[in-house]
Amino acid sequence: MNRPVQSYGKLGVALFAATTISSLSIKAADAQSNQLGSSSTTLEEPIKRTVLFRGNLEGVEGKEIVIFIAELAPGAVGSKHYHPGPEFFYVLEGTLAHEPEGNAAHTMKPGNLGSNPNKGVHIIRNPSTTERAKAIDFLVAEKGQPLVISVK
Repeated sequence: MNRPVQSYGKLGVALFAATTISSLSIKAADAQSNQLGSSSTTLEEPIKRTVLFRGNLEGVEGKEIVIFIAELAPGAVGSKHYHPGPEFFYVLEGTLAHEPEGNAAHTMKPGNLGSNPNKGVHIIRNPSTTERAKAIDFLVAEKGQPLVISVK
């Protein structure tokens, strides 16, 4: 009975460490990008997802952990979707409106943590018309599945 608790404890520590490292890496990349004269606020897509890490979840057959950055352009609205496993996300910058199916949207600011259950349908949007939003996402997924699965 203690094994799952220990595994989740280790996963929590790993997620915290990955968040810290990723946050520092993102800030360094943004600073470097700004020094080169490129605009870090210009996105080619309304929602851009960049995978930072994808690997096996040790001790859990058929599962993987995926860490990715989700960047939302000003005013971006994601389609109704779900992820192939539980999702945990941390807002790095800007404002996100997170709306789980059947619930009212709630606004999240930098430093806020959110989650979606396994295959929990939701919508995410950036309510700002002038600033981008960015979050780091941790997904414990069924191995080989896409990050996002749209729902009609």
